[in-house]
Amino acid sequence: MKFLAPDIVVPSVGDLDVTWLDARGIKLILLDRDNTIATPKEHVIPPSVRTWIARARRRGFSLAIVSNNTHTQIIADTAEELGISYISGAWKPLPFGVKRACKVAGVLPHETALVGDQIFTDCLAAKLAGTVSVKVSPLSSNEAPWSTALRRFGETCAGIRRETHQRPS
Repeated sequence: MKFLAPDIVVPSVGDLDVTWLDARGIKLILLDRDNTIATPKEHVIPPSVRTWIARARRRGFSLAIVSNNTHTQIIADTAEELGISYISGAWKPLPFGVKRACKVAGVLPHETALVGDQIFTDCLAAKLAGTVSVKVSPLSSNEAPWSTALRRFGETCAGIRRETHQRPS
């Protein structure tokens, strides 16, 4: 299902080259929270994510969290810690939360990238909203079995090989 395939696959947020985004005219980077920039249960933000966000900021990108998580205080705390805005309860893969974030930032969807760890939520929301989709590996394997199964199924549908986490050429 080529429609599900992300525009780029990288191992982690810290591995995403901001010059790649800049070259595509991206102005706004939307970040999924759970298992993309913070561990879902322990709420830990790795140093590599903090460093990457600082690098993206220096490069002039606007950043925001767009999360399906409905625990607004958790999302708000993460956003405040990182100094970025947020939208919780985004209902990805529906595009409304992504489009709302674009509108708030004053940026068009085609000038936006959505970074996340799930094909059927993050990447599909990006495609439906008309943004660039970036797939990363989850920060933690400590997740519900249904989430792992859905992740693997999505990666198979998108043509991503789990061993190397790369799309086939």
